[in-house]
Amino acid sequence: MQSPLTETVALITGASSGIGAATARRLAEYGASVALVARRKDRLDDLATEIGSAGGTALVVEADITDRGQAESAVQQVVERFGRLDTLVNNAGLMLLGPVVGADAEEWERMIAINVQGLLYTTRAALPHLLLAAEEGPRRVADIVNISSIAGRVAWNGYGVYNLTKFGVNGFTESLRQEVTQRHVRVGVLEPGGVDTELGSHNRTEVRTAMIDPSTSGPRSSPPTTSPTALRTWLPVPGTQPSANCGSCRPTRSDTYPDMMGFGGANSTRTPSKRTGRLSSNFSSSARAVAAITSGSWVISGSFRLLMGV
Repeated sequence: MQSPLTETVALITGASSGIGAATARRLAEYGASVALVARRKDRLDDLATEIGSAGGTALVVEADITDRGQAESAVQQVVERFGRLDTLVNNAGLMLLGPVVGADAEEWERMIAINVQGLLYTTRAALPHLLLAAEEGPRRVADIVNISSIAGRVAWNGYGVYNLTKFGVNGFTESLRQEVTQRHVRVGVLEPGGVDTELGSHNRTEVRTAMIDPSTSGPRSSPPTTSPTALRTWLPVPGTQPSANCGSCRPTRSDTYPDMMGFGGANSTRTPSKRTGRLSSNFSSSARAVAAITSGSWVISGSFRLLMGV
């Protein structure tokens, strides 16, 4: 029996770990030839060997997609190797949390470069090939899947620029969907909750201690001893009393949403459970969702927007 993605080609950015690597494995299992795009070539080589040993086909493309020339070259290498491109999974991303006041502007630039500009560069380079696949390919459909976050749906304290990038991804996805959906290029967004990948590991120590590590390393602890007062001024604390500069305003769902994501912070009052207060280590669920979306033979006139909680 032929696999649903046989003779198709998928390009996955950020394929060296986490959701990207799991997605590459899953799409290869479905029969797609996969192009693995990331900066860490050693990890890509290991993944390509693993996929090849399982009977799949993988191409390693070492590239920094925040550089437009490298992003365009990555797409071109894939098309030259396989002769086509049917699926683009924009997975590469960076999450650096912290207050806006006194923030490191270089962290903002890094997030915008990978989460927004990198996605735009790869999408722009891939679109002509995807449109051609939708017009002439055996499936007569192509796919763009943008990996966003529930942080693209609700903003909260301490996530400012990360929220900005993911809201931007969601808006761009919907606009592009309206532009190309009638040409049978399906465009959609996947919005995972907190997932136990490397995403949080790039943050400063005090941020990891306060907002990320408590979600992955057992019971929540007390606030960090380093500058706890400063941290308390911006950490999302569910159920807090109205602040002095807020007058009589009541807490909104944004005050509790970080706990839903799994990044509730050391001050969180929620009890860790199967669905909240702890990061999910099963990032393969996102990979299964991407595979299910791209392997369908149907053509949608609307978008898909899959919110994946923990």
